[in-house]
Amino acid sequence: QGAALRLSGDLAAAKLAQTRSIERVLKVRGGKVASAVWLHAGALVELASLAEAGNDLTGARKQLDDAIALYRTNYPGSPALFGAQARLAALLARAGSKDEARTLFRDTVKASAGNAGVSANVRGYLGTYFDLLAADSGGAADFFTASQLLVRPGVAQTQAVFARELSGGSDEAARLFRLSLNQSRD
Repeated sequence: QGAALRLSGDLAAAKLAQTRSIERVLKVRGGKVASAVWLHAGALVELASLAEAGNDLTGARKQLDDAIALYRTNYPGSPALFGAQARLAALLARAGSKDEARTLFRDTVKASAGNAGVSANVRGYLGTYFDLLAADSGGAADFFTASQLLVRPGVAQTQAVFARELSGGSDEAARLFRLSLNQSRD
């Protein structure tokens, strides 16, 4: 509800809804249930968006720092952790802390490289990182590493599964697939 209210432009109601959701989540077994921690961190990320929309960059940073701490402790190496870190790096860049943003982006990209599920969470913030790197004459290696997150390894995995299913099938689609493979080999 809080996210929907934020997207509809009612920031005050969105903040109240997110704050209430955190209060409710923390009442469930003292907030120690894994799903409660996940929801708590997600609500903090939403509150960070609301704080930034209200030009409270210090508040936005605190919310993101708190969310990152929850993710890092309970979900290390998760797409949500790397997404929150990339969001914080983008916030730092917008706030003028370009060196800190560049370092956080670099660390996030390096830590998330090779993790197929992560790239989607980080991908949306890479434009800001590329802008920072473009201003840095020595950032070519970092630029290349970050650009690898734009490659979608999930597509190759999906195609491999699809190929296995088609090659093992007995219907017309499978026959045509095998025929195309044979012709490609020839």
